[in-house]
Amino acid sequence: NGIGLAVANGLAAEGVDLVLAAREAKRLTEAAETIAKRHGVKAVAVPCDLGTAEGAETLIAGTKAAFGGCDILFTVGAGGSGVFAAAPSLPVP
Repeated sequence: NGIGLAVANGLAAEGVDLVLAAREAKRLTEAAETIAKRHGVKAVAVPCDLGTAEGAETLIAGTKAAFGGCDILFTVGAGGSGVFAAAPSLPVP
């Protein structure tokens, strides 16, 4: 919701395929389905808590499974980029 959803819609309007992450699985899945339908892009929902290293690992695994990797990372909310530094499968410079 909020800024994250607005950015996701803006990127999708430009043809960017997306992985969306949030704790609330139902709302997240509904948002991904709506974005995919509205903009004709692939939008994958990965429910996880980005306030934890485990949540970051879940997001990384879901992103790799869906797209093989990530070109753009945009975060808002509790997780920030610090938790990704603790996730061993994602090198952070």
